[in-house]
Amino acid sequence: MARAIACRAEPPAQDLRGKYFDSSELTRYEKDEAGRLAERLDLIEKQIGELYKKINEEVEKDDKVQKIMTVPGIGPITALSYVAYVGDVGRFENAHQISNFIGFVPKVDR
Repeated sequence: MARAIACRAEPPAQDLRGKYFDSSELTRYEKDEAGRLAERLDLIEKQIGELYKKINEEVEKDDKVQKIMTVPGIGPITALSYVAYVGDVGRFENAHQISNFIGFVPKVDR
């Protein structure tokens, strides 16, 4: 049974377009170009929103990810990345081996 998700992945909310489009300092060409760039930005933001939705759907399906998210400072993206990279933690004998595997333990080259 799925537990409540500690936090959800959210795209950044920012809209500075009005501030720049309303500027009388811009030429008509600059305003048109800014409009074209804003349309591209809208498309990219929509795609990012869809990716965040998929991330949250995966988090809801995976108990391992939800358990990792109980660690303070670990959100959906970090938890999913950890589970995808490490896989089955049962293949490691202890936490030190996992730390070595993911590169948390520095290696001294001589």
